[in-house]
Amino acid sequence: MSKQVAKITIFLLGAIISNVVYGKTDDELCDMCLNDDLERDQHILCMFPYPEPAEQPGCRNVDMSITDDAFRAKILDWHNNYRNKFAEGSWPGQEGKNFPKAANMMLFHYDYQLERLARRHVQNCYSDHEKCRLVERFQYGQNLGYQSCSNPQCVPNDTSTTWNNWVDEMKDYDPRDVEKLGTYPSSSQVFHFVAATWANTRLLGCAQGRAEVGGNINFQISVACNYGPMGVWMGEPMYLQGKPCSMCPNGTACSFDINYPNLCGGVLKTDFPFMDPTAGKEPLTNMGHDEEIEFHIPTKSVCGTVCLCVILKILLTICLILALDLRI
Repeated sequence: MSKQVAKITIFLLGAIISNVVYGKTDDELCDMCLNDDLERDQHILCMFPYPEPAEQPGCRNVDMSITDDAFRAKILDWHNNYRNKFAEGSWPGQEGKNFPKAANMMLFHYDYQLERLARRHVQNCYSDHEKCRLVERFQYGQNLGYQSCSNPQCVPNDTSTTWNNWVDEMKDYDPRDVEKLGTYPSSSQVFHFVAATWANTRLLGCAQGRAEVGGNINFQISVACNYGPMGVWMGEPMYLQGKPCSMCPNGTACSFDINYPNLCGGVLKTDFPFMDPTAGKEPLTNMGHDEEIEFHIPTKSVCGTVCLCVILKILLTICLILALDLRI
């Protein structure tokens, strides 16, 4: 192989790697807000453009170390366990409420891009919902919460109490509203419950952290969870009623994960890059809103995210070897 051909090969391999894993920059994601008649600085990445935790009045000594693999596994399992039990009517809070069973409740997969956005919330002690919640794949929904205390010793180790509080809102929700959200509006806050229960949502990314917030209540542990794609659409059903897993979207299947037999499981190819912790950008390809959603169920012959990452790392290694060999 001539040096010129080798250099062209390196360039093409590098382009393939960067375009598969990376696409839109943070600035480009912020620009997407303009398409919805919003401002760029209404996207969380432009509201707080720095990846490091804040150090400012009302938000000091932020500790994000509790957003770790144990937290990710716990909050994903909690959501899927909740959705699995809710679908069959066995979640404790459903007692006496006569919620219909859910026929199309999706299994959640963990999404690191959604976590990255959630981290900007938590590490900046931001307690409001940003107006522009967009990534290239979809709009995303959001649940926020925090617990405060006057001294660090009484701050809990994690935010699991808040997660349960979100879905406990079902006690104030009229089950007749399941068929068409907003038909029987509640006088109380119920949208944390609706966001966590929306059947067509398939992805979850969360962050939690501790901080000194000042004032009479000096210490706080907070959590942000982003859900993709966004649910909570007025006039739309929260879920389809029927036997659990009897109306799964095309390409999904029951018992995708045997721990949650009442949930419809499947993975979109466009979601693969974001299910790996090394990914944080948009993929080159995008599923348009008008395209039919086709889910992929991995088998022994399909290795999904892991193989994608391995292939990309092999390509990168080839690039480096060629570059070193050619002294470029």
